Amino acid sequence: MPIPIAHYAMIYAPGGAKLSFSKKSYGVTPGSPLEKNPKRGKSILLYPQKFLSIKNVQNKKLKKINLSKFPINQHHEDIIILVEKN
Repeated sequence: MPIPIAHYAMIYAPGGAKLSFSKKSYGVTPGSPLEKNPKRGKSILLYPQKFLSIKNVQNKKLKKINLSKFPINQHHEDIIILVEKN
């Protein structure tokens, strides 16, 4: 029986970083942001959404952003889920 396995990376790169991953089928954001109360945190990504590349993800303003360049913005918490190819 297949078992889903996840890795939750928290990234700190003071000088910036370029992120890359193995080929994925697609990526998604969950049904809603991590924090709905703006006093406790904020998100910059659109929730929910499905995308084919981390270089082409929509933010809340419906602008495409490149998540492979880190950092993309400061003072936010967002989550993306990348689905492996079979």
